[in-house]
Amino acid sequence: QTTSDNFLRVLPQVKESLENCTFVAIDTEFTALPSGEQQENSLDTLEERYAKWRKYISKTLVLQFGLSVWKQTTEGYTVRTFSFYIFPNAYPLPGIYQNFTYEFQVSGFNFLSRNSFDFNKAIKKGISYIRKHEQNRNQEFKWERKPFTSEDEKMLAEILKKVADWRSSGASEPLVLSANRYDRSKIYQKLEDSFDDLWMETIDYQIHVTKIDCTREEYKQKLLSEAVGFRHVIDAIIESNKPVIGHNCLLDFFLVIQQFISPLPPTYYGFGEQIRSIFPQVVDTKYLVKYHPKIKDKFSEYETSLEHLYT
Repeated sequence: QTTSDNFLRVLPQVKESLENCTFVAIDTEFTALPSGEQQENSLDTLEERYAKWRKYISKTLVLQFGLSVWKQTTEGYTVRTFSFYIFPNAYPLPGIYQNFTYEFQVSGFNFLSRNSFDFNKAIKKGISYIRKHEQNRNQEFKWERKPFTSEDEKMLAEILKKVADWRSSGASEPLVLSANRYDRSKIYQKLEDSFDDLWMETIDYQIHVTKIDCTREEYKQKLLSEAVGFRHVIDAIIESNKPVIGHNCLLDFFLVIQQFISPLPPTYYGFGEQIRSIFPQVVDTKYLVKYHPKIKDKFSEYETSLEHLYT
């Protein structure tokens, strides 16, 4: 099981396995299933059904992601399986705030509990992430530069002296600066212009200044890579361009795209274009069992669950 404690050690193994594999299989565990008005109706059009799923998906959280990486050999197949606990961080980076609200369904939690799911581990040790468009927004984020007034210059001169004294003292603890929200952006601007070996972030409405052993841009890219978190796995699956196998997996792909890549498009046609561009080779084993001419006659219409297929 992979958590935030060992994720950075496991990630290179995941990437290496994906580079050399034949295909991959995925599965997700999440917080709720469609209920009430979100449930499908046999009279729904594809667009109506998609609209229901899209509304439901936006309130559902993936807590665990299973990945099996299969490689064909002369003797058959070898497989390596990874299980990731996942949970978002409300403040993964300065400029990113993802304090989302999700739905937790009693029956879903009952199912996970019966199967020994560790909720404490998921919440406390879950691997955080940011979506691709959030990463791009952070890379483009810059403080709005404003001209300083004479009062600003006086305040900033005092701040610079305090920071210079702290730097020369050899203190290892961060320097904490109290400032109102109107002054914070000015302090950031002045410190960024004056020092390239300091990192600033706002915690509990105070500016915490830390010494770094690289340039600020290098440090920012390091933090950004860490904040990407579990999405490194999704990116590696996409970049491998290998077939992705699932069972009754449309919901899994809805969740993966919505949670780790970008919001689902407003139309069913748009989603079709989106998933083909991201995962061009998808195989759903439930679909094969129900409709493939060489397979469907071996199973009854009531024997399409993974349990029946495995036995």
